Amino acid sequence: MVLTANTRWRCPKHATLEKQLPGPALKEDEDRKVPCSKKSKMSALDVDDFIQQNRAVSDQVETHRGYWESDKHWLPRREFILRNMSEYDLEQLDQLLALSMVWANNVFLGCRYSTELLDKVKEMAEGIEVEDAPVFKTRDEIMKKQQGR
Repeated sequence: MVLTANTRWRCPKHATLEKQLPGPALKEDEDRKVPCSKKSKMSALDVDDFIQQNRAVSDQVETHRGYWESDKHWLPRREFILRNMSEYDLEQLDQLLALSMVWANNVFLGCRYSTELLDKVKEMAEGIEVEDAPVFKTRDEIMKKQQGR
């Protein structure tokens, strides 16, 4: 089987889902089963299961890893992408990747964005566990603590 931009993915719980795959066509020898995302997000176990069952898609997602990203940063961002990829078409892949970077920048670097954007990415990342995430303080919090001395 050749996976193309319009490969049909079989949802084990519901009807066939149309899923678009980024990048060049990949050869696979069996139908792909995808955890269904009808009104539900993939859990961490679903993501691991998805990666095991869908190596071609997982390998495609790996191509979006930045060379600067450590495993500590990449694995949660990869989970963010895999959990939300069923909500985005091929034409919207850049938007999903950008949202994953916004989320990762906020979590790991303390970058701040508009409230609406942060609310959206936090909702998309609900349930993703990040170990040893840094805790950031704003300038105002630091100044308030120093004035209290």
